[in-house]
Amino acid sequence: MPAEGSGVPGRHSEESARRIEVICKELGMSAGKAEIALGMWHGLSMKQIASWLGKSRHTLDTHRKRLYNDARWPEMKCHVSTALAVERVLRTFGDQRQENP
Repeated sequence: MPAEGSGVPGRHSEESARRIEVICKELGMSAGKAEIALGMWHGLSMKQIASWLGKSRHTLDTHRKRLYNDARWPEMKCHVSTALAVERVLRTFGDQRQENP
């Protein structure tokens, strides 16, 4: 789980749900892949994303590999490029990541 005060909203928060919905719609991703991509956008490691989502790290690694290999998202080949793709989509909708103080 991300550290308290990390600026990462809870998995089930309205903010996260809205962002996941935008990512799914704009990138054509499943909710599961969008959750992982959102975690990357928040700057979380795969271990932290697994904790945040309450899922196995191995399950997330499988989804991450499928995300990187999907021809629909050729720009998403690593953690950083996935976060940047999500950033572009969310900025289109006026959403920006809050920087930690």
